Order: sequence, then C-alpha cells, then structure tokens
Amino acid sequence: MKKVSFDFDGTLSNTDIQAYASRLIRRGFEVWICTCRMEDNKAPSPNWNYDLFEVAGELGIKRENIIFCNLSDKASFLANKDFIFHIDDDLTELSNLKDTDVIPVSVFGNKNWEQDCEKAIMLKINETKIQILFRFLDKNEILFDEWYIDDDSKAFDAIEEAMEYYAVKYHEDKCSQCKSQ
Repeated sequence: MKKVSFDFDGTLSNTDIQAYASRLIRRGFEVWICTCRMEDNKAPSPNWNYDLFEVAGELGIKRENIIFCNLSDKASFLANKDFIFHIDDDLTELSNLKDTDVIPVSVFGNKNWEQDCEKAIMLKINETKIQILFRFLDKNEILFDEWYIDDDSKAFDAIEEAMEYYAVKYHEDKCSQCKSQ
C-alpha cells in the first residue's frame, strides 16, 4: 500500500497542497491526515475540527485516515506503519521523524516541497525494488562477487537491469521445468 501523511494546519489547509493530495489520490496513494489537533470529544468546542473534516471530505480522505495526536508527538503515530512521507510546516515534528522509516518533508519556507515529496516516493519505490531483488537473489542462491557502481543513478539503472534479467531467467527456468514434466 502506498501511504502518505499530511499535517493539516499550515499544510493541507492550503489549496496548493490540497491539489497535490488530490493528484496523489488519483494516482492510487492512500492519503492520511496526521494532526496535533484534539479529537472532537476532547476539543474545547463541538465544531473544533469542522474545517479539517470539510477539506478531508472534499478530497475524499476517509475519516478513519485521520489521526488526531491530541497535542502529542506525530512520530509515534506514524513510525513503522508504512508511510512513505509526512509533510508538515512544524520543524520540530519533522525533526522527530528523522529516526523513523517515514521521510519528513517540510513546507515551511520550502518552494520545492512537491519535488521533495516526489523524491521520497521514488526513493521508497527504489528501496522496494532493491529489497525484492535481494530476496530473489537470496532465495535462488544467486551470488555475484562484487557490485561496484560509483554513481547512484547508474546504481538504480543497474538494479533495474538485474531485476529484468533475473525475472526473465526465473520465467525461463520455470517454463523449462514445466516442459520437462
């Protein structure tokens, strides 16, 4: 599942960030809101979260995809739950995410926040591809001596190539096994 998280106040409350969240939803991402706000039953007034629920409804974000941290640290709610990134305007909240599996993205004074989100997505996709490749290599006891590449972009190209090669080889091996039976 491709999950991403947005802070609300100062982040998803902005129309340009809402437009990006909407595009992510159309691309198949599961968009969540993670806010330090209090839940309605703990808030000082009954309509405390009206604006948040209105934006969530307009974007198609399910109510069960809204995390109210009740003034607590967001990292404890987001870590180890398969979120790719969390975008926020609070630098302390983002700093708390640094030691987790969630990539922090700042909108505070950052004109390139959307590019940063897309880089985070590509990084997680490539991490997943690498994990799949190494699981395949390990499972099939395929060894290679040393794989030295001095450029990150070349590394991803080489990984893609290796994955394609071993996927074809795996398919050919399975086909030859079927024919021999």
